[in-house]
Amino acid sequence: MYTNPIEEDLKKGQLHNLYLLYGEEPYLKRTYKNKLLKKLVNPGDEMNFSRYQGRDVAEQELMDLADTMPFFADHRVILVEDSNFFQNKHDKFADYLKKEIPDSTIYIFVESKVDKRNGAFKALVKNPQCQPVEFNILTANELASWIGGRLRRDHKLMNREAWAAFYDRTAKNMDMMDTEYEKLISYVGDAPEITIQDVDAVCTGIAEAKVFDMISAISEKDAAKVLGFYHDLLESKEEPLGILALIERQFRQLLIAKEMEAEHYDSSTIAKTSGMHPYYLSRNLNLARRFRVKDMKQLLHDAQDLEQRAKSGRMDQRLAVEVLMMTYCH
Repeated sequence: MYTNPIEEDLKKGQLHNLYLLYGEEPYLKRTYKNKLLKKLVNPGDEMNFSRYQGRDVAEQELMDLADTMPFFADHRVILVEDSNFFQNKHDKFADYLKKEIPDSTIYIFVESKVDKRNGAFKALVKNPQCQPVEFNILTANELASWIGGRLRRDHKLMNREAWAAFYDRTAKNMDMMDTEYEKLISYVGDAPEITIQDVDAVCTGIAEAKVFDMISAISEKDAAKVLGFYHDLLESKEEPLGILALIERQFRQLLIAKEMEAEHYDSSTIAKTSGMHPYYLSRNLNLARRFRVKDMKQLLHDAQDLEQRAKSGRMDQRLAVEVLMMTYCH
């Protein structure tokens, strides 16, 4: 099962006075930040808990606060996020970390990046009161171990075929894995095993989820957001025509659902006819209501035309998708 020094500290009840959480995996940084806060901060205790965000945090203020005794509590907890203290030059704080931090103070720094040549980082590493923890993207085996631990906790099994599909559709993204796993647990209910059929029914995958977000942004006429989702998909190596096919597929489902709802069909019939899983029907109907039927039909017609032009070489594939999206964002 996945573990790290913070987990060990929490089990032993022997905490360091400064934690630096950094690395490429945001899910783990957020998870262990919250575990530390849950352990150290009483709900509603604003006297002994301070939070700082961004690069404008004053070094002297942080040091002065650390030297202030907590008020009727064991610890004063100072949370600092995205400060760049361990990337840019902060000589005062570097010197401070060479000394002894008050036992009653616990710093929690959460940083996107650090420079291991940085003076404050070097001082932190040498100080036995400090614990730097790097959260990198987990390997396939580590992810399998992590999900395996959750399956054991929930008294479930997942066969090899189901795991392969789940792993592929969540693209090694821990936030996505977390969300899709909770959907699966809710979906299978009391069943002891998660099967490939369950994964097929519930887990939409990264690309499908991004396209849904893109369509939602189109309904809001937010061109910047639409292009942002599109570029995310391209960066994850999705092909433009594959993205276009997903847009067409989801709009076709939304159109069918919208027209059937207007005819007062029941939810199960709408889901079965449109090809949507019932789990997503309410969400998709809410999105479908934002579009007029004639606009959805025109979009599907335009998408098919642009697809043919792109396939025949008369238009760049990437541009074809952009033209479709921008046309319906205005």
